[in-house]
Amino acid sequence: MKKILSFALIGMCFFAFTSCTKDYTCTCTYNTNGLKQQVVTTIPQTTKKKAEDDCAGKQSIHHPIVGYTVITCHL
Repeated sequence: MKKILSFALIGMCFFAFTSCTKDYTCTCTYNTNGLKQQVVTTIPQTTKKKAEDDCAGKQSIHHPIVGYTVITCHL
């Protein structure tokens, strides 16, 4: 009985300290010279926190020559 509990405890600790990674989708809405456009980007095999940071890093981009501005980005 003690061996079963020991293995169960080790198994629970293993799953508690591993992070789940999966593909996340970041959707950004651009305003290009008055026309709204959505761009969808896949962020492969990462944690949710990292994907949120990567997606948030795509916001507030302005290009004076092309004339696009990111309005919002979200997972």
